[in-house]
Amino acid sequence: MKSFDGWFNRVIIRDNYQTYNYFRTTSDNRIIAGGEDIDFNTNIKNEKLEEEKYQKLLNHIKNMFPNIKEIESEYEYCGGFI
Repeated sequence: MKSFDGWFNRVIIRDNYQTYNYFRTTSDNRIIAGGEDIDFNTNIKNEKLEEEKYQKLLNHIKNMFPNIKEIESEYEYCGGFI
């Protein structure tokens, strides 16, 4: 990221509503987004659902910070919680 315009002091953001989401920045000017968990037992291999969740997180960041123009996903990972 070249700019974090509108992101006050690059604080960690956590939303505990329904499926939680969290967003934080890194020292090399990236954004890490997480949350939107899926049920491990029934959906861990559901690639369509995973893609929907990745896009939902990306859209959430874009909506929260409309002044940051260059937001795009570089890596995506779906981890399982048991």
